[in-house]
Amino acid sequence: MVNLVLLAVLAGFALWAYPRLPGRIPTHFGIGGEPDAWSQRSVASWFLLPAIGAFLTLLMVFVAALVGRKPEYVNMPAKTKLLQLPREEQLPVLREVQLFVMRMNAIMLLSFLAIQWGSWRAALGLSSRGALLASMVLLLLLALPGLTLAVIINTTSAIKEAHRRATLRGTLRSLSILLALVLIPLARRGSDPAPRRSRPEAARPDQRAPARRGSDPAPRRSRPEAARPDQRAPARRGSDPAASGRGLHPQIGHDLLIARVRMERP
Repeated sequence: MVNLVLLAVLAGFALWAYPRLPGRIPTHFGIGGEPDAWSQRSVASWFLLPAIGAFLTLLMVFVAALVGRKPEYVNMPAKTKLLQLPREEQLPVLREVQLFVMRMNAIMLLSFLAIQWGSWRAALGLSSRGALLASMVLLLLLALPGLTLAVIINTTSAIKEAHRRATLRGTLRSLSILLALVLIPLARRGSDPAPRRSRPEAARPDQRAPARRGSDPAPRRSRPEAARPDQRAPARRGSDPAASGRGLHPQIGHDLLIARVRMERP
């Protein structure tokens, strides 16, 4: 956001100053800050610095996006150690590199603005040493050594801190897994109820155990079947077969009964 504002100020100043320029404008300055090369006023010669500033701004935005998505393609301090970290630990370091890129762009735009202002003053015949000196200070003291050294120190320390956090997180994860392997079986063992004794199934009739001797009750006597008439025992000697027709052959008993009836008649 800041870089876009600086780019807009640079382009706006160039547009404001262009109609007010004389026919000849400086194109190069010496070490003392005095112009030593001149050219005719033209759109190409006057808007060259704003065009370079816009191109560099787009380039820095692309580099910052590339740092966040593909850090292996960008040259940065301790890149090998950085790529060994997990993605969530790389993000703070990558943000630091992105800030470095955008700060460099901001200082370049400030230096371009100072040079453009000095060129306008020199074209009007005014002194431009102050503006050129400011641009040299911005480029040589702040942009090159200052920011470069700062990003090296910050990224190196951030990578070390990220490695320390990753090691600590891995240790805690290993301890948690070990505790889970020990405590979960103990918790299951303490929460399980006592196993119930299963009732034995009733033995089927063909699988019942044989009864012990002496424990069987007396067997019931079966009632004998009635003897058929032809299987009845003969009458005992001395018994009166005529008294009743029982125990004799049916025909004999019938004959005796008839004879007895005849004898009892008068």
